[in-house]
Amino acid sequence: FDDFVQQGHQLSNILNGPSKIPENFLKTLWDASEGGDPSGRVDRAVNQLVAHLEAGTVPTSDGGGGGGHGDDEKMKEKEKKKKKEKEKSPPPSPAPIPSPPKNSG
Repeated sequence: FDDFVQQGHQLSNILNGPSKIPENFLKTLWDASEGGDPSGRVDRAVNQLVAHLEAGTVPTSDGGGGGGHGDDEKMKEKEKKKKKEKEKSPPPSPAPIPSPPKNSG
């Protein structure tokens, strides 16, 4: 579990996630990664964490968890992601400009 926690914090920094991830959240992912080959458990837990980081659904522990502060952060993250997605999509191609009619007169 300690290896997973360490890797989780490193990944969070790399993927611009929260600087502090609540241990109970990491424990949830760790418990969910149970089963299968024990040597692959850390990888399974890390994969789940990466999915949450990419989706922006990782809670932050610096807000104390109460008062709805964490939700504000999540909303900001979602808005940032929406903006990023808009930037990624190519702008619509401009409509072809009709050439002016040629006067033969």
